[in-house]
Amino acid sequence: MAIHSCKQSPLSWRVAVGLFLLAFGLYLLPASGTGYGNDGAQYYLTAESALLRGTIAIDKIGPDKSAILGRNGHLFSSGGPGQSIAEMPALIASYAAVR
Repeated sequence: MAIHSCKQSPLSWRVAVGLFLLAFGLYLLPASGTGYGNDGAQYYLTAESALLRGTIAIDKIGPDKSAILGRNGHLFSSGGPGQSIAEMPALIASYAAVR
């Protein structure tokens, strides 16, 4: 059983890198660089509020069309708790790194 080595010429490597950069550039071309929604802010603020204040109210977000007005005038995220729970370990690690 013979093992064949697969050597690539520098030209084929450059072509592959060039095609990747071209495709990546075309992919980024329509990107605006800003988010299109505030779901991420709601998930982050929910996780932060749960860790620091023991509540899931996100009053810091201000009057927001997609936040839900709850009891006593508190605002809550319109999304479920899954993403906020998933963000908590990273949030804990970032707070630990700062301190």
